[in-house]
Amino acid sequence: MSEDVSKFKFSFTIITVVCVLLIAATCSGLNIGLLGIDPLRLETYEKCGEPSEQSAAKKVKLIMEDRHLLLCALLFFNALCMTILPMLLNVLLSPQLAVLLSITGILFCGEIVPQAICNKYGLQVGAFLVPLLWVMIFTTFAVIYPLARFLDKLLGPSHIHYYERKQLEQLVLMHTNEQIDKQHNSGDNSSSKSEDTSHLETEEATQIQGAIKAASMTIKDVLTDIKDVTMLPLDTVFDQDMMNYLYECGHSRIPIYEGNAQNIIGVIHVKQMIMYQPKLKQQLNRANVRQNLVFFEPQTRIFDALNQFQTGKSHLGIVRDEEQIYGIVTLEDLVELILQTEIFDEEDNKNILLKSDQSNNDKQLRI
Repeated sequence: MSEDVSKFKFSFTIITVVCVLLIAATCSGLNIGLLGIDPLRLETYEKCGEPSEQSAAKKVKLIMEDRHLLLCALLFFNALCMTILPMLLNVLLSPQLAVLLSITGILFCGEIVPQAICNKYGLQVGAFLVPLLWVMIFTTFAVIYPLARFLDKLLGPSHIHYYERKQLEQLVLMHTNEQIDKQHNSGDNSSSKSEDTSHLETEEATQIQGAIKAASMTIKDVLTDIKDVTMLPLDTVFDQDMMNYLYECGHSRIPIYEGNAQNIIGVIHVKQMIMYQPKLKQQLNRANVRQNLVFFEPQTRIFDALNQFQTGKSHLGIVRDEEQIYGIVTLEDLVELILQTEIFDEEDNKNILLKSDQSNNDKQLRI
């Protein structure tokens, strides 16, 4: 009879040791793997993660609303297990061997392995063990609740910390295929390109960064200075020389001023000139000038100006304040800023080809 009792006590002690190690491992792993997920990333998982990530994020969302309470519960049980384990092993083994196995078990089975697993699968493990976590919280509520509120007072409750613009720009850059390939190639000798289409191409990242930068810029940062603007006076005569001049300028819209360059009254579209006959030397008049101008203050933000251009009133805006005109800005300027690339039309391409031909001719002459 006594042998049966001894066997039962031995078996019970072994089972208890295993359970204590499992609880310690759970607390240690989730302390890193689950509480290490910041609120913003958890919200990202819930809204746009993989189906398994979305399901897991919804399960842990409620219990992670009070992170300090969950932290205290995990640490309480972890400390309790570390205290109990040497006592249990001391029943089975000599004190020296019990301490050795206790340290080894806690270090390897209760710390290293669970933290390595939860570091990668912390969300999934946490979602699976949510019922156990609630049991831990409720059984220790009287002790951990004051501690959690003390941490709230000392450190403040947890918030979602959003990225600043510069951080977002760097984050976008880090998610490009080019950067990911560099990291992969630095870790091994593989030179194969990443085929994961979920990451950004360099051009996509550049355009996203351009949109982020544009949001903090104003019209004054991208305008064409008034002294560099091609303009015509209201009394312009469209003879052959003027028509040649308009052709060489390559602009589709020309601002028109009356008296001086600070008194812009409208714009003309060069395509209007298609009906003008140079030999008639027709003079420009107000009836031919489109006066549906768009005006911007120098401090107007880029996207506010873009919204105003989208109304279709005009694609060319005048940048001015109460004292002077600073210059002009076009819809094309804003689009190029956001896309971080230059948009070439037919005239631009023609000029590029002419410059290229001229450059090649110069090289041949030098040779």
